[in-house]
Amino acid sequence: MTSSWLDLVPVVDAFAYNADMICEDCAAQVIEKLEAKGVENTGDSNDFPQGPYSDNEADSPQHCGNLGHCVNAIRILRGEKIGCPLTCTLTEDGIEYTRKSIAEHIIYGAAHQKAIGRLWWHLFHSSLEESKLIQLARSISPFPPPLKIALSTLASKNCPPLHEVFTDLEYIYGGSISKGEDGESLVLWRLGLDDRGQLIKPADHAQLPASEIEERSLEDIISDAISEGAWD
Repeated sequence: MTSSWLDLVPVVDAFAYNADMICEDCAAQVIEKLEAKGVENTGDSNDFPQGPYSDNEADSPQHCGNLGHCVNAIRILRGEKIGCPLTCTLTEDGIEYTRKSIAEHIIYGAAHQKAIGRLWWHLFHSSLEESKLIQLARSISPFPPPLKIALSTLASKNCPPLHEVFTDLEYIYGGSISKGEDGESLVLWRLGLDDRGQLIKPADHAQLPASEIEERSLEDIISDAISEGAWD
């Protein structure tokens, strides 16, 4: 089984230094240089790295402040690097921020943003999971090309997707109305995401008769379908 790049990303304890947070390995390099110059540790993080901190609470995921120059820098895409993740626990505001940030870029973001979203989901999914879906698109929002392509098989079957799209941060969900000899039915679809945040095709389908969808929102129908294991 091929390892995901997400499994290889180091999560490192943090040190406070010069009004920033850096990883323990970067801090070790700074300490070595300072000690070689005879600088003493006065306990002031403005002058000397202080830490390590492994129980930080943060309002967003934390990465080493040395960015691409971090000792443990992560190569995301096309050579782009970011600082390694720092050990932290998300506050309630941090959980809300991270959920919204991942959702914001999950279908409309650049490739770099999508990959970082998968990294944050990998690191914090146990804190981010909740029953309520996040709406990504409404009737006024055009689908981005990758989503249009992923759903093209539905459109070709005269079953065009409804312009409401939701996510639980692990999958993307929506619906289409299918008209057949027995009347209308709702086809629910689900698209997975690979470890770079790209859509996995084709979509998985689950079909419901019209009698089960009257006067219910698509969000409620999808939520119930997930709870009932429609795609399991």
